[in-house]
Amino acid sequence: MRLLWSLMLCAAAVAADKRDCLDYSLPSKDAINASLLFDEAHRYIGEGRYGTARVALEALAAVYPESCLAPQARETIQTIEQRDREDTRLVRAVRFSGLRRVSTEEALERFDEREVALAADRRFEPQSVDQAKLVLRDLLAEKGLPHARVTASTKTIAPQQVEVTFHVTHSRWLTGMLRLP
Repeated sequence: MRLLWSLMLCAAAVAADKRDCLDYSLPSKDAINASLLFDEAHRYIGEGRYGTARVALEALAAVYPESCLAPQARETIQTIEQRDREDTRLVRAVRFSGLRRVSTEEALERFDEREVALAADRRFEPQSVDQAKLVLRDLLAEKGLPHARVTASTKTIAPQQVEVTFHVTHSRWLTGMLRLP
């Protein structure tokens, strides 16, 4: 948690430094592209998508090495790498309970399509569970179950190993309030 906080502080500090960075060493189009890559990477960090952020930052550092944002990108990459070394909880299994009209393989395939970082033998990120619940709810709605309720639970099965279980409950009835004219 302490490392995550330092990563967020680093991102905030770098964003503040970015405003002071006027990139006269690059043509204006390249400076704009470098700035867009930088902003995109920090948006991914805010969403907890560190792998995607790292790719964007590495692209910035490789394609625009003379940019004033390149040193800040390299520093953020190092912070992400340090976070990866310290946080090594792995997802050992992803299970589904009460799943109808959708196979487990289809749900996991949809997670991959939507870039949800939740799969067996990958690093566990709590944000990915929330993302996966939304993706699973959308998939069930596509298959004709728009009122399905999706919850998730995590269970530590060994030191540094987590099992994620999605619980799906189906409702035949739409509950709520109906306002008549």
